[in-house]
Amino acid sequence: MLEMMTRCLLVVLVVAWPLQLHAQQLTRATLSGTVIDAETNEPLPGVNVFVAGTTLGAATDEDGAFAMRLPAQHQFEVVASMLGYQVEAKLIRRAELPPEGLTFRLQRVSLELGTVEVVAEDPTAWRKNLNRFTALLFSTTAYGKRCTLVNPEALTFLFDEGEDVLHATAHEALIIENHALGYRITIHEPFLKGKEALLRWGGKIQFEEMDAENARTRRRWLRNRRRVYEGSNRHFLAALVADRVIQEGFKAYYVDQPGFTSKREPIDEEMEERNLMDEIVPQPQNDSEERPPLLEDGLTDDTRTLRFAGFLYVTYLKEAVPTEYTAYLNKYGLQPDRLRSGLPSESSWIPIQSSWITLPQGFVTIDAHGNEYGDYMITRFGYWAWERLGEQLPYNYEPDS
Repeated sequence: MLEMMTRCLLVVLVVAWPLQLHAQQLTRATLSGTVIDAETNEPLPGVNVFVAGTTLGAATDEDGAFAMRLPAQHQFEVVASMLGYQVEAKLIRRAELPPEGLTFRLQRVSLELGTVEVVAEDPTAWRKNLNRFTALLFSTTAYGKRCTLVNPEALTFLFDEGEDVLHATAHEALIIENHALGYRITIHEPFLKGKEALLRWGGKIQFEEMDAENARTRRRWLRNRRRVYEGSNRHFLAALVADRVIQEGFKAYYVDQPGFTSKREPIDEEMEERNLMDEIVPQPQNDSEERPPLLEDGLTDDTRTLRFAGFLYVTYLKEAVPTEYTAYLNKYGLQPDRLRSGLPSESSWIPIQSSWITLPQGFVTIDAHGNEYGDYMITRFGYWAWERLGEQLPYNYEPDS
């Protein structure tokens, strides 16, 4: 089969997950500590303390104390945020928690008084940039369309017309409500930079469960969360660790570039034997050198090191391509990747969900839940690049919960 090449779109999701992990006996079930004013050493009540990227969080009491459930990850980021103070974050190894708990010393935000020149941004230009921002952050997915930006007035934009690049920051945390998944998402210290073809966005993300109007709404949210998980990058990584790639509906191949759909180098022999395309169009013999295993032992019992050169081309066959994705590609003059129907009596081609990933550092640490550790460790193209904040799930989400 000839290799096919299509243009792809890139999104890098930036979330900090450090790489230094330690395997020790885990005995504590509670994450606790105190928050104080760095200048006065007085306790601070009402501080928002949370584990970044999860639904785990608590507010400090009148003594500045907090307590929450300990996350399952061996290393995580705990964030303390309060109006009038600088955000403080700590990278924590679960096995090395101090027995006395965590201590945050928040610095007050200093306001220097003096001559200030205020330049009002053109409202028309600001509105255009807001539309650019929401289009980039939410994409055109069905779930992205159900996201509402609660406080857009917090945003400041700089748009480079020559490069077609948008820079966005905010003077306070951004609040988004995802009415499709039932999450209220707060992005502390948010940033976004890029354009449709190359985008980076991130911040310290906090998830909170929204209140459902009724049991029916709650069930719909749970179904949608499961649908978002299935076929996702996280689902694929979890399947890779569990050695259930094919069983979970994925096929993956080594390729040289994003957009290549060659099936000459499947990641394992079983995939090659069960490839329907091989039954229809014989594949050339693969003369490339044998590649090392994708996964190596990690630094803990439930982590692995994913390592490969080049790109992985990944397809998911258990879910149809949504019409929104087809329309999205058509807008840019692109066509979805297609697969010939498996029925011998049919010769039609059906669109499939195709993504490409690469590892800029050559490796990434992942865990059994499909979570990745580290900044800028995985670059995504294709379908997974199209899915963005509207499809974002907390790191402590479990598909069987």
